[in-house]
Amino acid sequence: MQHGILILGDTFENKECVTYCTTPKGVRTDTIQFLVSKAAEKRQDYKDLVIYVELRKFHNTEINSKNKKMITKYEKRQTLSKLYGNEKSSDNRSRYKVKVKWNVSELYLYDCDPAVGMKSFFDMLSDEPRKIVLFGDACTSVTDPIAKAAQFFQIVQLTYGDTHPMYTVENYPNFFQVVPSENAFNSAQVALLQHFNWSRVGTLYQSTPRYALPHSKLLSDLETAKIKIAAQQGFVDELESAISKLKEKDVRIILGKFEEQWAIKVFCEAYKVGLYGKKYQWIIVGVYDYDWWKKHLDIVTCNQSQLGEAMEGYLATDILSLSSTEDITVSGLTSAEYETQYKQRYDGSNNRFHGYAYDGIWMIALAIQMVKRKLIAIDSSRTLEMFEYRDPMWGALFREAFNQTSFRGVTVGVATLCFVLYLNT
Repeated sequence: MQHGILILGDTFENKECVTYCTTPKGVRTDTIQFLVSKAAEKRQDYKDLVIYVELRKFHNTEINSKNKKMITKYEKRQTLSKLYGNEKSSDNRSRYKVKVKWNVSELYLYDCDPAVGMKSFFDMLSDEPRKIVLFGDACTSVTDPIAKAAQFFQIVQLTYGDTHPMYTVENYPNFFQVVPSENAFNSAQVALLQHFNWSRVGTLYQSTPRYALPHSKLLSDLETAKIKIAAQQGFVDELESAISKLKEKDVRIILGKFEEQWAIKVFCEAYKVGLYGKKYQWIIVGVYDYDWWKKHLDIVTCNQSQLGEAMEGYLATDILSLSSTEDITVSGLTSAEYETQYKQRYDGSNNRFHGYAYDGIWMIALAIQMVKRKLIAIDSSRTLEMFEYRDPMWGALFREAFNQTSFRGVTVGVATLCFVLYLNT
């Protein structure tokens, strides 16, 4: 029986790609990883696309000469060979052909539509081959309902771009994030405050779950760090009163959590009341589009010059798109080598999540490898080809594998958080 990895994401110009991989050495999927990296790009042509990677067994001798070169290069990296169990063996290991099939239909007409996402999810589960892992989506409105439904099928899901903080192990036991969540920025902000000995702050947050949840955790973290909270202001659809209260409380260090459309309104309002300049420091969550402050001028009464004056010197925490180290990663490439290959194959605008999509595929490959080894270790009569939906054994095996999988990726060591701090001047 054939099985596959279900991928929730976007599509690109290529409609089909075939490459090869091996297990238990880990998937050799340079082309597939590149394509999935492009799935992290901002939605343009197709929306809420659901695809899957199909794994088909074939004999060892069917590996082509190109793959032999790839494996030879990989095995030269002795450190990785030891770390990830890539030792040579005389046994007849299973190898898999990885084929991407596209399901575009009418999905390009919709943007982050949960109904379309759910329909595609169930359509693909009803078709062969059976899917053993879900990958995606980047939209919370699509990811959330699918993650809830996937639990009942005992399928594990991994996202490369959904940073929503609501995904807890208690409520989403089968859901994993290869990218840091919004909650993770709190530790970076607290560390920054401690570094500059800033002991009195105020907070401003958008009253939606994406920002209210990490804000609640931030208050606890600030108290633990013995940092005084002079004021905390939430807002729904108007900012004037919240900004004015921060001004009245003489708050000089403001921690902000809000989406980019509101960010430009926040700085415009701050300009109006004088909550900016050398006496003030804004620290916000900066997972925004590039040049975001230039894209929403039509929704504020401030001009670009005034906004620039209010925003000067603000700090923003963001995820690290790619690691800056020269360490060799699980793929046998350094982050810089990966980036070079990525740019050679894709000349579109950069996206902060493409490295996480790349690492996500490796995480899936290594988790599948771990499941296979576990089955052998417990002398089970079952194999991956016998995967069944709704079987608690498979859910437990894959949850354990994803919880225990760690490796050096092109973003950072997976399960290790890293952030970049932006200074606007």
